[in-house]
Parts: sequence; C-alpha cells; structure tokens
Amino acid sequence: MRTSMFTVRDWAGNSTMKHSTLPDAELRALLTLRLVPGIGPRLLAAILERFGTATAALGATPSQLATVPHLRAEVVDKLSHAIGSAEVDAELALMSRYAASVLARGTPEYPASMLPFPGMPPVLYLRGDYRPTDERAVGIVGSRDATSQGLKMAKRLAEGLARAGFTVISGLARGIDGAAHQGALDAGGRTLAVMANGLATIYPPEHDRMADAMIARGGLISEATMGQKPQPGLFPARNRLISALSRAVVLVEAREKSGALHTAVHAAEQGRPVLAMPGSLDNPLAAGCHELIRKGAILCRGLDDVLEAVADPLVLKPRQGSLFDVPAVEDEKKEANVVPPPIAPVPPPQLDGASLAIWNALADGALFIDELGSRSELSPAELNRTLFQMEMGRTVRKMPGNRIERRG
Repeated sequence: MRTSMFTVRDWAGNSTMKHSTLPDAELRALLTLRLVPGIGPRLLAAILERFGTATAALGATPSQLATVPHLRAEVVDKLSHAIGSAEVDAELALMSRYAASVLARGTPEYPASMLPFPGMPPVLYLRGDYRPTDERAVGIVGSRDATSQGLKMAKRLAEGLARAGFTVISGLARGIDGAAHQGALDAGGRTLAVMANGLATIYPPEHDRMADAMIARGGLISEATMGQKPQPGLFPARNRLISALSRAVVLVEAREKSGALHTAVHAAEQGRPVLAMPGSLDNPLAAGCHELIRKGAILCRGLDDVLEAVADPLVLKPRQGSLFDVPAVEDEKKEANVVPPPIAPVPPPQLDGASLAIWNALADGALFIDELGSRSELSPAELNRTLFQMEMGRTVRKMPGNRIERRG
C-alpha cells in the first residue's frame, strides 16, 4: 500500500520528500469528494461518518449515498461522474507545486486539539509542517486597522510566547495577525496561519515573504481547496479553526462588531480561555476588548496573564467528592449556606467543574449573581470568567437586574 508523497524544495533548492500516512488511493478519493460542487467540509464529514473511508464512499451505490443526511440527489449525480476527474489531477498538481500535504482526520498528522469538537473539517491542507509540539499554541487575533500601540502589544506578546515555547496561531491578515506572526518569527519560534482561502494564494499579497518564513518555521493551514479565492463566507470557519487549534485566544484591539470577536466566541464555546487586552476608552478599536472583559473575559496585561490562563484552564476539574458535599467546618454560617444537590435535568455534555457547579446551582430558577456565587462556591473572578464562557456557549443567559438563568 503506497502512502502519499510530495516533492518539496528546501531553501538550497534540493529536492526533499513530504510523507503522509494517508494511502495514495484514499488521498485521491478524499480530494474527489472534496472537489464535488455541493460537498463542503460538513457534508464530507457526514459522508465519511457513514462509509468510514472516502474510497468506500466512492464505491457506494446511489441508493446507499442517498442515506447520507443532506446529500441531495443532484450532488449524488455529480459524484458519480467525478471519479478520475481532471479536477483531482489539477488539485494534486497544485499540491505538488506548492509542496502542500493533507491532514486527514483519523491519521496521526491530524491536530489532536480539534478532535473533541463536532463540525471540524475532516480534511485540512498544509504548507509547512504541523508538529505535536504545536498543540501547545496560543491564538492572537485582532483588528486589521490596528493602532501602532496595538501592533506593538501583539508583537511583544507573540515574542514572549515564542520564547516560552508556545506556537503562535493567527490568520495572516493585516494588522494584529501579521504583527503576531512576525513577533513569533523574530523570537525564533514557530507560528501557524489559518487561512480563509486556498494555499496556492497568499492573502494579503504583502505577506508573501512572511508566509515563506512561516512555512520554514511552522506553516499555513486551510480547509479550502488549493485554488479557492478569499470569500467573506470562509472567514467565520477560519476563526473557528484558530480557536480550536489554540489552548487560549487573546484579543488585541477589536471594534464592538469585529470578526476577531467571533474567534473569541468560538473559543468560549470550545472551553478555551479568552483573554482581552484593554486600551484607551477613547479608542474605538478597544471597545470590543472592553466588552469582552465586562462579560468576564480575562484581563490581559501581558505574557504572565496568558501563561497563567493556559496553566489554569477555565473549565476546572471537580474536586474529590461531590461539588455540593457539606464540608466539616466550624463556621455554622458557612455551613448553612451550603446547598444540597438539586434534582435537575441532564446538563449539557460540555459542562464540567465550575460550569457544572453553576448549572446545578440554577436548578430552581434564576439567581442574582451574588447568590449564584455563594451556591456554586466559586470566587468572584472564577464565577465571572465561567459565566462568560457559558453565556457565549448559550447554556445560560443574563436577565434584567443582574440575574442569571439557564437557557432552555
């Protein structure tokens, strides 16, 4: 059984080989499915879930394919004519030309940090290399039209993270993204860019030389096919990948309505710590960061705050015994405030530790935030951070009067 292999030119122009554990036939089958009009990452994932491999899917009958949810008849018809298509040969040629490889779900190369989350693309394209050490990564995102101070803060933070052994992840965009990538490179570290277009094109074009340096010390990642041009609809998916690949996400300058805020929301939904750097109240580019901090994001003053957040994740593990065990304390007042475990519906599966304590404390209905803190036995800082995460994940909501309730 042959495995995939692509020619790569190193900096001296010598030919090297890029290996993958994915068999050649399966790679071609994956690309065949991915290139069929109407089959995007989510539908491809559903097809692979149904048949196990892309090769098996291509060998399925139309009636078998019809059992895949949301796979329309016209797409099945296109699929039957796609096997051996010139489009697959052209895609493979582009991959060879740009020394790109595929990270496929189910292979050792696929990022382990993405495995827990539903809806992740089963196929990623890569220029450069993705290493197990890149699981130790922090995302830095922010405004494209950042101020000089914002660029300085992002670059300085990325330099510190790189020297601390973290991979810096961003989106290769102008502004904060570019400053973060450059900071990691300047510090001699690794950096990865998640792109909203195919890897045959560097966007924006002025980052072409920086992208070359990143391929040598990290890489470029995309779920888009090689020749895909940038489109607005691809950026939200890109933002979700940035947060999934990161242990924490730091926001440096963002307006109140900004694509970078979407990355923060995704991070909260995925249980990642979300940090935001404050700025001047007169700076509209700080408004998004201030809103996140108001909602419970971690105030980021510099490297130490990020290292602390990564070392102490927001979603805490339960302590030994029940979260609601009555402690043997002499203080009768403290003992009286302990609430026995309520009989409650099954909590959402992503809740654990602090978030589960909040969910259980809300079993009898909405609570004022001070009462919720008492019942959940969380510190004010921990309570606010976890509530931010749960609100972003749509498991609780704030009501008038500073009360919190479960979402139905």
